[in-house]
Amino acid sequence: MLDSALHFAGTSVSWLELVAFVFALGGVVLTARVSPWGWPPTIVASVLYGWLFFEYRLYGDAALQLFFIAVSIWGWRAWLRPSQATDGQTPPGETPSGQAPLRQNPLSVRSLSPTALTRLLIALSAAWLATGLVLSRFTDTDVAWLDAALAAGSVFAQVLLARRYREAWALWVGVNAIAVALFAIKSLWLTAILYALLLALSVLGWRHWRRLASQG
Repeated sequence: MLDSALHFAGTSVSWLELVAFVFALGGVVLTARVSPWGWPPTIVASVLYGWLFFEYRLYGDAALQLFFIAVSIWGWRAWLRPSQATDGQTPPGETPSGQAPLRQNPLSVRSLSPTALTRLLIALSAAWLATGLVLSRFTDTDVAWLDAALAAGSVFAQVLLARRYREAWALWVGVNAIAVALFAIKSLWLTAILYALLLALSVLGWRHWRRLASQG
């Protein structure tokens, strides 16, 4: 998987990076459309990118992929079990005898309150500082603070996404902008392009979820 698949921008792109790129892009496109089937390719991409980032001494982002896998499994299960439209007291997943199965409501999108948003920003800043200190002191990475910003921001954004808060996409806009710079510095050009595409998709996802939240 670490063998060269192609050459791009004067550097070699491995099969590992290329396959991870494809799965990650597919996962984000489906997730932005509020499809639960965006989570499986995201899980595969996280496994592959964990391997790739470790090879490039991006230890914060490598460890982050384990978190992504766990949260993606949780998010996938949650998205496959949306609330159901029930007129009586029939429990979700069950139907009265002789009747057709109940129709599921579309997945809803929520918004953070001003207080919750303030707490999020404080927690995010603290996580970035703590992660940056650990990486700068205990690893041989040469991009400790960028790596820490990407890792910390991604954790919060992924949790918000799994819980269907529209602010997840605003945070992903910032995270993906940082990622473009970080992977360009590391000459992971295909991954930098991926995150540039993810940045554009994050803007579209943000706009789409904002409309859904206003309709709810």
